[in-house]
Amino acid sequence: MSKSSAFIALHGFGGSPEIFYKLAENLKLRKAIDEIWIPDLFKDLWSINTSTVQQWVDSFLEEAKIRKFQKPWIVGYSMGARLALNALISSPQSFEGAILISGAPGIWDKDAIKERENFENLWSERFSSLEYEEYNTLWQKQEIFSSTKSKNLRNDVSGQILAQAMISWSTCRHVFSKNQLLDCSAKIIWLAGEDDKKYVKILSDLMKERGPGELKLISGAGHRLLEDNPKQVENIIFDFIKVSRDFKKELG
Repeated sequence: MSKSSAFIALHGFGGSPEIFYKLAENLKLRKAIDEIWIPDLFKDLWSINTSTVQQWVDSFLEEAKIRKFQKPWIVGYSMGARLALNALISSPQSFEGAILISGAPGIWDKDAIKERENFENLWSERFSSLEYEEYNTLWQKQEIFSSTKSKNLRNDVSGQILAQAMISWSTCRHVFSKNQLLDCSAKIIWLAGEDDKKYVKILSDLMKERGPGELKLISGAGHRLLEDNPKQVENIIFDFIKVSRDFKKELG
């Protein structure tokens, strides 16, 4: 590739920026990207207004603007993918496109919203009241992690902050409507582990509704596909960026 670009990556719930370090390093070595910003959502971007998703998005876009990136790619994993999607739809002109890894597009069904809110309230209470060892053990026992590599929640972030993030950055709280999502024309690729049955169904259903972008399944991977099959993830992202850049060249 003759021309590089910037790469902003947002990690997942209870995770850290390190999850993207190897991917970003390899993409840079392959000249897919040249500028990298991988903020810590629980530190670098926690001091900004986090009370609503919209306020977080507005503050995040201002933070990105300060760095004077020229239409960066925005990449997100799980919770970070939700936040990235909200930023993209809020300001599509600010980004080259999005790479959304193990990310949910949002929830609109009333029964599903109620079920998710019950889940989030339960976990918010656990994070607030239990010790790290207790809530971390319970977190790892969730069915969604049964087909993926084990990874502890970070222990340098308080349970109170995790509890607030669970509610403030809820899957049910998005800045766009279902129609806005379906009408989104931005370049998007969704990645899901083929063994992550929940997210494969969610994203396959979105594609059936003619949702934005394309879906790629990662072989031998569950929800934590950046750990389960990092090389295939890297290659798909590299090809996605390359195809986009080649297409822009053809347009002149």
